[in-house]
Amino acid sequence: MAGVSVITAAAALLVLAGCAGDRSAVREDVALWCYSTLADPECYTEPDPTRRTGFLGAVPTE
Repeated sequence: MAGVSVITAAAALLVLAGCAGDRSAVREDVALWCYSTLADPECYTEPDPTRRTGFLGAVPTE
């Protein structure tokens, strides 16, 4: 019975991983990509592909 649970969990993870999308594409109309942290938000000039959660938003160029 435990084998079925492991297989079900693995299948669910594969489905959810497909929904994550590709955030690695750099857009010219965005100046900063900001993510939440335990302290103050951190912003970068390119999207951070390692951060799957905590995306706050993007600051557009002027």
